[in-house]
Amino acid sequence: MRVLNAIGAVWSRDLKRIVRNRAAMISSLVIPGLFVLAFYAAFSPSAEAVGFDYPTYLAPSGMLQAIIFTSGGSALAIALDAENGIHDRVRTCPAPMWALALGRVAADVTRMGWSGGVVVLLAIALGVQCDTSPGSLLALVALGLGVTVILCAGVDGLCLLARRPSSAALFFQSLTIALLMFSTAYVPAALLPDWIAPLIRHVPISPILETARSFMAGRGAGEAGGEALIWLVVLSGAAFYGLTTGLSRSHHDDR
Repeated sequence: MRVLNAIGAVWSRDLKRIVRNRAAMISSLVIPGLFVLAFYAAFSPSAEAVGFDYPTYLAPSGMLQAIIFTSGGSALAIALDAENGIHDRVRTCPAPMWALALGRVAADVTRMGWSGGVVVLLAIALGVQCDTSPGSLLALVALGLGVTVILCAGVDGLCLLARRPSSAALFFQSLTIALLMFSTAYVPAALLPDWIAPLIRHVPISPILETARSFMAGRGAGEAGGEALIWLVVLSGAAFYGLTTGLSRSHHDDR
């Protein structure tokens, strides 16, 4: 019961902080959709001219963009808590540190819920085609949830392990956005130059996106599913090790 209370307290505190921050709320609700609209306006006319369903191709990228913004907000929040000594005070409580980690991740998933909901509504308005069978929808939700948890926990852990967590949070937010561009998020690998296409196909983000697109088409995990699963397992282990280790460190004396 003590652990559940600790998880609930962290979850509630983080959500209240997001809701009270008008800029954070606007960014979580508006910016991912703006990215989708910007790329749709730029590439959809050319794609439709050759019979390519670009809105359906773009939808998973929009969701991943929302996850990246969620992880960026999470990293900055947890970095400020560390630098302000919040984690040092929490360590004096009887609840284990992994309960703090779960509460933080639960808040991230909740924030991603409303950010992703906006992207889903926008995708429907753009005419995205998706297999609506229970198996495909459940697989898409599970994949989105897993990526959200892994990315948020991973970026949070990396920031906490840095000497200046808030500076690291800003750096990793920019880095994850750059990695999204360096993937099959907006342009299929088949349309890229031969010298870089193989590399782009195997950037961790690319097989995850291709797996989501395969689920949307009702084809199961597809050819990229195995590689995506391997990346998710490896990254999840590293993410939670980094997060729990980072939460155990004291940053109050490093400032």
